Amino acid sequence: MAGQTNLPRETPVAGYRYFHVAANSTGEPVGDANPKVLHAVTINASGTTETITIYDGISTSGAVIAVITTPVAGQTYTYDVRADGGLFVVVAGGAVGDYTISYL
Repeated sequence: MAGQTNLPRETPVAGYRYFHVAANSTGEPVGDANPKVLHAVTINASGTTETITIYDGISTSGAVIAVITTPVAGQTYTYDVRADGGLFVVVAGGAVGDYTISYL
């Protein structure tokens, strides 16, 4: 049409959401109780004698999806699994590391 300017369309931003953990905890929900896809757990810095446990749900009563014992810095653990009840993360052990959980 005459006189109209073609403006660029916004491109939706795609990618994984993330959840950062840098402290021991008895558990934290990752978002809400809606279904999620656990993509990966990246170990940014390892702690000492740490264990990361990830559950399907919003508490430790959900099914265990993953247990990472003594994580190694620089390692990424890829899962790409669906969690129908959401995701719940527990980090326990000695000195805490630094971890990023990627999910959809």
